Amino acid sequence: MEGVKTIKLDIITPDGQPYSGDVRFVLARAIDGDIGIYPNHAPMVVALDTDAFKYIDAEGETHYLALFGCTLEVLDNQITVLTRNCEEAVSIDKARALRAKERAEKRLAEKGNPDIDYERASAALKRAMTRIRVVEFVK
Repeated sequence: MEGVKTIKLDIITPDGQPYSGDVRFVLARAIDGDIGIYPNHAPMVVALDTDAFKYIDAEGETHYLALFGCTLEVLDNQITVLTRNCEEAVSIDKARALRAKERAEKRLAEKGNPDIDYERASAALKRAMTRIRVVEFVK
């Protein structure tokens, strides 16, 4: 679209590049809070938390991804996201995410059980909640 300012977004995983294109806006959750990025943003490098990632493409369409911990860099009107994994809302099975959430909550409720890895259960709960939130955004 003529006259619409954009910034290049590249999302890179070990398995490939799930997205590469021009966007109008990005909203992400950094470890210390939400960040919004428009074209011509100042350079920065930030660690992103496991959470929903939103971008508005050059045509004005809104997209949501579940990102599972990553690094985001802004430099020279380009955003580069390096992540272990990301999932588009359309590929997320909400029923499966709800079951994963229930399993993780059940594990976390077993206080004092030496067989439970609470850190791992907390991470599983966070991933499940992220998937659920991303699916609900696109309803």
